[in-house]
Amino acid sequence: MLTCIVTGVPTPTVEWSRRSGELTSNHKVSGTRLTILSASDIDRDMYECTASNVVGKYTAMAFVEIERKFLAFCFFFSHSYHKEDVVHSKSK
Repeated sequence: MLTCIVTGVPTPTVEWSRRSGELTSNHKVSGTRLTILSASDIDRDMYECTASNVVGKYTAMAFVEIERKFLAFCFFFSHSYHKEDVVHSKSK
């Protein structure tokens, strides 16, 4: 979640955008907050928060990097053998 902290008189309105294009249904804007619902590599981008009122506007930026989490799997192989499967050799 990204939060845009703004102050001003009159109270500024806040708009969120991203450099590579429009926000998608995966992005939820609620007031001054932007939440990425199910982050994936496609969400890696520069995000911009623009606060504006009659006095002017200001834009702050933040780069969002997505870190992948990998699950570790351990495989254990076992081989059981029977006595009769073992080949004995005699040396001469």
